[in-house]
Amino acid sequence: MDLFLNTILKLHVFAGFVGLILFWVPVIARKGGKWHRKVGMAYVWCMWIVVLTSLVLSLKNLLTDKITI
Repeated sequence: MDLFLNTILKLHVFAGFVGLILFWVPVIARKGGKWHRKVGMAYVWCMWIVVLTSLVLSLKNLLTDKITI
């Protein structure tokens, strides 16, 4: 189980890092252009990975009572 959660955490961090880098290409590229659309879609996929992995990690914390308020 630890291997699974560590892999999810690494995927979460990697997708977030790549998303942060990819964010700037559509900002600089011509709106509606080829690069704007392709890199923008890659950014969207990275953010979906971040959202889904954060849900898994949050659920793990809820079930193991490791949430501090």
